[in-house]
Order: sequence, then structure tokens, then C-alpha cells
Amino acid sequence: MRALHVLLLLALAAAAAACAAPPAPADFLVVDSGRGEVKAIAPDDSLFWVRQFKDGMRGDFAFWAEALEKEFVENRGYTLLEKRPVKWNGAPGVELLFEVSAAGRARRYLATMAVAPGSFASTIRVAEYVADKERFGEHLGAVRAALGT
Repeated sequence: MRALHVLLLLALAAAAAACAAPPAPADFLVVDSGRGEVKAIAPDDSLFWVRQFKDGMRGDFAFWAEALEKEFVENRGYTLLEKRPVKWNGAPGVELLFEVSAAGRARRYLATMAVAPGSFASTIRVAEYVADKERFGEHLGAVRAALGT
């Protein structure tokens, strides 16, 4: 019976860790966080946010990676500059770097996505980092370090 209690506590701890909000990059202030989500801002107005959601239909990584890229390129009109595979919490992922001009400002936009398959639903995790083009590189290392990619 004691072993069953220990196993139950370990399972609950693992579930809580999986839902915990990821850390914000260095030099970012967390302005909102909740279950599996964090939103943060840097003094130069660079933005960082991570959210995760369940996919009960269990779309695979290839499906979600293509959907994400098409959303930004075809629907939002962003220019894809770079695409690279990553591992995020052990799950296969992709990092997409875009550029867009908005309100007369050139902006860089990094979208990182990973899919962790589950028994009943996959977990989709998406991180986004946006900054003015000339400042983008200043936080990029901290963003990648926070994500562990």
C-alpha cells in the first residue's frame, strides 16, 4: 500500500511539473503566468510568451509544424528567414525565424513549437519571441536558454 502511495505522489509531481509555467528569459519581467503559460516583456519592449494546449485528435509533429509555418507565411504575410529542428523537453520541435514590417518597423519573430505525444492527447507547446530587428539578437541567446533548445 505504501508503494502505491509513493507511485501516486510521483505521478502527481510529474504532472504538476509538466504543467508548470516555463521560466522567462533573463532580463524579462513576467507580466502574466498561469498553468503552463508565461508572458514576459523586456525593457526594450521585446516580448516573450509560451503556451501549451492539448490536442485530443493527436496531430503529429509534421502536421503542426506545417500548420505553424503556413499560418505565418500564407495568412500573416511574414517572410521565413530560417528554419531549424530542435528538441524541446525531449520532444521533436522546430524553430522558425520570420521577419515582418508592422507600423513602419522591421520586426523579427521567433516561433518555437514542439509536440509531445500522450496516451489520450498530444501536448502542443509554442514559444514566441518578437523584437525590433536591430535588437532581436540581444535576447536570442537568453530566449533559447530559457527554452532549453
